[in-house]
Amino acid sequence: MSQITQLASGAITAADTITVELIEADETPAVVIVRWPVKPTVLHPRRFPDTAPWSRDCSLRLTPH
Repeated sequence: MSQITQLASGAITAADTITVELIEADETPAVVIVRWPVKPTVLHPRRFPDTAPWSRDCSLRLTPH
């Protein structure tokens, strides 16, 4: 039996979210999976405002356990 723990989740766009999960199974080593949208939204970079803050920090929000 597997146990899935959501580690983090964050919005990529207004419609799309990325999720990071820890999968722990009885017979196999634990793995971390990054789940991307099935059909991502396409957005041209010119549609971003010129004043958009570009940060090197991670924007994913940690999920409390």
